[in-house]
Amino acid sequence: LFGLSGKVNDKVATSLTYERGTVQSHDGAEYMRNATSFNISYVDKDKLKASSKLEYRFDEGQQNKSQYLFHNAAEYKMNKDITLFGKVYFSQSSNRSTNSENGLYKEFVTGLAYRPLDNDRLNLLAKYSYLEDDSPSSQTDINDIEKEKAHVIAAEAVYDLTDKWQLSQKLALKIAEERVTGFDFTRAKTWLDVSRLNYNLNENWQVAGEYRFLRQQEAGDYKQGALIEVARNIGDFVQVGVGYN
Repeated sequence: LFGLSGKVNDKVATSLTYERGTVQSHDGAEYMRNATSFNISYVDKDKLKASSKLEYRFDEGQQNKSQYLFHNAAEYKMNKDITLFGKVYFSQSSNRSTNSENGLYKEFVTGLAYRPLDNDRLNLLAKYSYLEDDSPSSQTDINDIEKEKAHVIAAEAVYDLTDKWQLSQKLALKIAEERVTGFDFTRAKTWLDVSRLNYNLNENWQVAGEYRFLRQQEAGDYKQGALIEVARNIGDFVQVGVGYN
């Protein structure tokens, strides 16, 4: 692994890496992988944060394969309380020996966060995602879904009832078109509802209860469950908990 990184100025930084190694697949075949990536990031502390990364991988072996990966993310502060954010992921895999496409993945995410500084009793988050996943022929999940297109809309609110009690609510809707092996695309709507109540014993310890409800509209079935949890803060950014679901 070889890399170079550095600052262009006080707001822009870049990095370039090269990697060479041996990869052993599940079927026992070995490949020699060469991978190169380039990253550039921009930070304006009070307004904008953005980064882009491009990576190319080439595997040589019984069959030659290549993969492109692209990741782009940005956050823009409209004011001290509201932040806009977005992400774009793209990945494409190809088999050079057979001149065929192995897999394709696309994801687009955009959203809005409301986190007031002067009165932070209420925090809101809204997000929209578009996903397109065309799995390789050798890769299937437990539902044997080989291709999926989905729109996901999600919203979450966190409200401090008192200094001790905190209530949070999350709602999400997934509208998907899925193709199972041997069938055409099927449209499906799935709803998720999560309600959570937290109680702060002191500045470090917290207990919580949560109820989850997942419903699949077309099938008419659902899953539900509850959990209880005890958690402790470790520093300003880490929380460790144990619970029963």
